[in-house]
Amino acid sequence: MAVPPRTRIFLRNSTNLGIGTDYETVAENVGPQTLGPKGAVGDILRRLIIIPEDGTPGAVILQDGGDPAFTIFGSGSVGELSPFVVDMNMRSRVGGWAVSTTADVTVIAVGTFT
Repeated sequence: MAVPPRTRIFLRNSTNLGIGTDYETVAENVGPQTLGPKGAVGDILRRLIIIPEDGTPGAVILQDGGDPAFTIFGSGSVGELSPFVVDMNMRSRVGGWAVSTTADVTVIAVGTFT
């Protein structure tokens, strides 16, 4: 299940549902991709939906502006190719959120991105 490279969709009135107001896709072998048109301090990252493309997907790396990046999902074996959700519920404090991916893994980031 391939994710189109960089899709941005706005969901109207979704904040009442407890989710972010938009989402953005990050294709495999991309990085770092700023979430939102510019990304800014205060952007909210609700969750990452990680979609492995094969049995040994690559890594997913998250960065808050100029802060050091950290690995959310490391490369390795997965038992099944089902997407899985990592709840983040974080507000950026340095700059816009950026997500990087390596081979055979795509991401859908959900939140409020500027």
